[in-house]
Amino acid sequence: MYHACCGEHTGLRGLLVEGGNPGLENEELRRARLLRDTHWAQRFRQEPMTQVLADWYLQPIFADLTASQRQEFIDLRSVNQGFTVAAMLESTSLGRQPYLLPALHQLA
Repeated sequence: MYHACCGEHTGLRGLLVEGGNPGLENEELRRARLLRDTHWAQRFRQEPMTQVLADWYLQPIFADLTASQRQEFIDLRSVNQGFTVAAMLESTSLGRQPYLLPALHQLA
């Protein structure tokens, strides 16, 4: 989405988005999100992976997961390196993304 809205898109004939987010509507929301993501990144760097993941999967967005599904995700992702997850969170935070919805509407 970002490339289509903000990058060079000469010749772009379509855009298929599977599981994307157009961004947060205002700077206040982006700052709050970046603060939360920075907090999570700090935890991923400093605490045991299984402990952070256990809390991660208790967030409201994962409320539909059963306890066994949560545990399966924790087991699967516990081999990840905390510092790498932290770097990913900081660099791809929704708090760093501009609000793309108006630009997406212009592409339609």
